[in-house]
Amino acid sequence: MKVPLTVPTKQKKKYTKNFAQLTYEDPYERIFIFAADQRLEHLYDDFHGPEVPVEATRPEHIFEISSKAPISALATHFGLISRYGMDFKDIPYIVKVNGKSNLIGTTDQDPISSTLFSLETIINSSQSINIVGLGYTIYLGSIYESSMLQEAAKVVQVAHENGLIATLWIYPRGNYINREKQQYLSAGATGVGLSLGADFVKIMPPPSFAELTLAVQNSGNTGVICAGGISQDSKQLLKTLDKQINAGARGCAIGRNIFQKTKRDAITFCQQIYNILYS
Repeated sequence: MKVPLTVPTKQKKKYTKNFAQLTYEDPYERIFIFAADQRLEHLYDDFHGPEVPVEATRPEHIFEISSKAPISALATHFGLISRYGMDFKDIPYIVKVNGKSNLIGTTDQDPISSTLFSLETIINSSQSINIVGLGYTIYLGSIYESSMLQEAAKVVQVAHENGLIATLWIYPRGNYINREKQQYLSAGATGVGLSLGADFVKIMPPPSFAELTLAVQNSGNTGVICAGGISQDSKQLLKTLDKQINAGARGCAIGRNIFQKTKRDAITFCQQIYNILYS
């Protein structure tokens, strides 16, 4: 494990402890994030439907899963954590500090996602609950890219200054993005994460595993983790995850494919993911 220069000497022990907790002290430094920020990002879209159990509509559902499943951390917005964290203090949390809804499509208007919460307040809350990291989403290629890059750099800096792990969600989106003509967007995104000093960068899986390998190479010693994406067959997702790990990815951030299950099935599925990452 390489401790970034942005981590002060007095915080290196805390940073090392948080990093070891997130990666289960795995020699490959792999990480399994339960990404549950959809209540803000997707509104109610992911919490109803013929295949979604009724219990998934309860906000407590993601916390109950997280308290029993072998995940590295639960990533969600600070407001939600502030409402339920006191009842689930031992869950490792990655606090998402920005976000936006999906009401305006990214092809209708270039997206911007600004910081929502006081970083100082979040840091102070880490004295009461197990906050191990901060997370921030960048929409690369948006006309508002510069603003988000500046905020993301600040989030990384504050995280490291307080011994926390910094994870960036980086998605190329906006009217200027043409995926057919820009084949190496994933590699570009991971290079941005590295340039901002992030410990991990979450990307949407590129079209091919060869392109994922390029993205991993361009990320240097910043770990690349793949988003789980839309709901899909669990067995197929596990097979895909195994191939992503073989291509060099250092983990995953999965949400709907976990919480759109009963608590029992979700915990079982998390154990299967854990087995792939850490076996």
